[in-house]
Amino acid sequence: MTENPETITGESTPSFFARAGVHTEVLPIGPGIPFGLERVYNGELGIGGVYGSWGASYDNAALRTFIESRLGQPMQDDEMMNLAELGFLHRHHLPDLSEADHLELELEVGARLLREAALVNGWEPSEVQGVLIGMSGPVATDYVAQVARRAGLPEHVLKVSVHKACDGSMGALHLALNPDLTAENQLNVAEALQGKKVLVGGIEGLSRFTSRARDKNALQLFGNGAGVIGVIPGQTMKFLVGRSHE
Repeated sequence: MTENPETITGESTPSFFARAGVHTEVLPIGPGIPFGLERVYNGELGIGGVYGSWGASYDNAALRTFIESRLGQPMQDDEMMNLAELGFLHRHHLPDLSEADHLELELEVGARLLREAALVNGWEPSEVQGVLIGMSGPVATDYVAQVARRAGLPEHVLKVSVHKACDGSMGALHLALNPDLTAENQLNVAEALQGKKVLVGGIEGLSRFTSRARDKNALQLFGNGAGVIGVIPGQTMKFLVGRSHE
């Protein structure tokens, strides 16, 4: 069932949650966390996936009030960044949550993304043979294993977590496609996944970090976002050229 998630606005710019085609719901965690995702598919390429976000949506006009409330002090005009010209129209932030709630939230978000990404490609979750997820810092050391299990992926599926401050999802895709990106006496991931059904993407719950920060720039720049696509290396997506290191 679709519910109306929370959007805090001082402008007329519609939020991600208001986009046509975005499925929204409120996850029953803490006070209730708004969540939305959109399914996309390119029939010519045979590649589909999902992308989404979670947490209350603040547009640029409302963001100032949120930051002042979070920090307990006013923002000066020269501390506000002009992010609209860079395409930053909304940021998704979370209320104060316990560590257990943060874990449960990101497990639910990740599981939904993996499951929906498989289905939009016409696969059952049980057919997936590999999952590679990029992130800055996982909420749990076995995060990918936990979300894969919760999404209904097989226990034996190849699971890889790529930890990078930026471009973790691209690092994951590179790892899935480039057979030269390997190390001696280690599994060649690209060779192992050739011709198999693989989910690749990134899941970034950055408001988990900024919720404890006093950094006014970080609170303006960072929020939550994720995207996962389904590929069959060597078939729906092929490796052409790339470096042998990340």
